[in-house]
Amino acid sequence: MRDRCPLAQPRPGHSKHVLPPGPRVPSEATRRLAWDSPRLGAAMGPTAATKFRERLPLLFLLLLLLPAIPAAPLGLGVGATRGGDALSLSYHFFITSQAKPGQPWCEVQGQINGKTFLSYDCQTKEFKPIGPWGMKLKDRSFWQQQEETVKLLVEELRKKLLDIKAENFTKSGTGSLTMQGRLMCERGADGHTRASWQFRFNESITYRFDPNNRKWTVDHSGGQQVKDMLDGDRELTMLLVRTSNGDCQSWLQQVWEHWDETQETTGAPATTLHVALFKGAAIRPIASVFLVVLTHSILFVVQGIVL
Repeated sequence: MRDRCPLAQPRPGHSKHVLPPGPRVPSEATRRLAWDSPRLGAAMGPTAATKFRERLPLLFLLLLLLPAIPAAPLGLGVGATRGGDALSLSYHFFITSQAKPGQPWCEVQGQINGKTFLSYDCQTKEFKPIGPWGMKLKDRSFWQQQEETVKLLVEELRKKLLDIKAENFTKSGTGSLTMQGRLMCERGADGHTRASWQFRFNESITYRFDPNNRKWTVDHSGGQQVKDMLDGDRELTMLLVRTSNGDCQSWLQQVWEHWDETQETTGAPATTLHVALFKGAAIRPIASVFLVVLTHSILFVVQGIVL
């Protein structure tokens, strides 16, 4: 029986011994292009832009919630405390060599982070607690010692003021002299403490004393004569060093140790003070919950956009 499918005849000009073409081997570039290109009929996944549009309502909701979330203190995370905040204790003195009739020759004001907690004047001789801070601290053991030290200090400073000649600060060379002084004790955020003194005579030239190196500095060339006198006053130097590095540092430590109790009594918000005061206040639970939710939501959104 004759085959209905005759053998294929070679085309003119070609040898009959040429093998029929085999399957083509794709090149590397072809394989890469085929891998990167979507298959025909295959469902294409959503693009990054599509994912971002789908999550826009979530982002909008997060933006609405942000104003209602209480801000955590700078540098603190969830569950952190404010044990590293700074604290300052200062005493401001005003002393005159010749008081007017009916006026005190000295006035003292004590402050904690800029908030007045005590006052004293040499006429009434009353050492009075001021405000909620003073009412709480007056029952502490250091209050009596503080009163005795401050009274002794202003007495000694007035003696030194009387030794200074008025001609150093007045054109006429006569009249009364005034002294404005400040003792500052500070506890830094790192827990280290330091103290400093500052004095101004007749509201003109300022002198500073560093109790650590026991050196005086002056901000005006005209105050060199008085500076030399202060440098040579060993009794005054020892008084300032003892009061600042001893008494004031001890008072500062006691205020710090009882600060949580004082804060609960006063109820003053930290935002009203010059420096943050809370020593062990934790972040409120509601803030922690919101912060955790916010963090995880943002991570999910970012992950979705990247993928």
